[in-house]
Amino acid sequence: MRIEDNRLDTWMEVAQKLRYHAWDIVEDWLEESKLTLSGDEMCPAAPSEKIVDELPTLIGGVTRVIQDPMYLMDLEPGGNLHEVARQFGRLRHENGCQIDGLLNDFSLLRRKLWLCCERILPEGETGLFELERRLNLALDRMTATAVDTYYRCSCAELMELAQRDKLTGFLHSKAFYRLLDSELARSKRYHYPLALVSADIDDFKSFNLEEGRLAGNRLLQEIAGEIMGVIRSTDLVARIGSDEFAMILPQTDMEEARIAAERLRRRIRQMRRGDRLITLSVGMAIYPKDAENKSKLVDMARLALRSAQENGGNVVRTGPGS
Repeated sequence: MRIEDNRLDTWMEVAQKLRYHAWDIVEDWLEESKLTLSGDEMCPAAPSEKIVDELPTLIGGVTRVIQDPMYLMDLEPGGNLHEVARQFGRLRHENGCQIDGLLNDFSLLRRKLWLCCERILPEGETGLFELERRLNLALDRMTATAVDTYYRCSCAELMELAQRDKLTGFLHSKAFYRLLDSELARSKRYHYPLALVSADIDDFKSFNLEEGRLAGNRLLQEIAGEIMGVIRSTDLVARIGSDEFAMILPQTDMEEARIAAERLRRRIRQMRRGDRLITLSVGMAIYPKDAENKSKLVDMARLALRSAQENGGNVVRTGPGS
């Protein structure tokens, strides 16, 4: 059915005035949003400045759809507004907002926009249904995109947490060895060395028996902190046993790995618990010098670690090929 020209003119006027009053709508939205906060039930904090900055762009997208529904294509994947809606969902997730809070954001925006439309429309206007339909089409699409992104961020966060040890924050062994495959493949492709380091706390079992599990956990956390103080941002660390750690050091030869391992050993040796000296045994192997595949590299690092333990601990040992 052909839309009358005067109806199109009316919607054009509504769209223009909504764009003109965009920041007024945003400020009104922000004030009411703050009032609806209820502890951490929906949002533990007010919307960030970055979140607020996205709203005028979203409002602008709504006004374009009001003018012509063909602009819904901007809300399809690859469209500019689609990316803005995704960013809104991502920012709300980072802001600590619960999903109910995100839905409330768009519900509140919908209400504010419609109230503004009602004030703008001429008295006796009969095209409210079509106007509301277009407004809802845009906001429904934006909401769906933001919510989808929010859930994707949550899933990625959960997957990341599932791969990490709760006590130390280091990777679990399964994730670690999967990443070792990737790092070895990269080393083979670009022809650079890689160090695999295994470290074990000396006499940790006796420490746990004498001091208790809670003291043992605190010690593990402190040693994890020392490890983080030695490694680079590109290195990967895992807790692969109760008191054993493993590290992947990309682009690292034997001499560089030895320096890092000795630095870590000396830092741990400075830790004391009463009269007890805390020490670390370290073993390491280098790709491709000691081994050219994952299983052999892991075996060589463990053999080096066993050699360090059998020699009294508190020492760094290397693979037989080094």
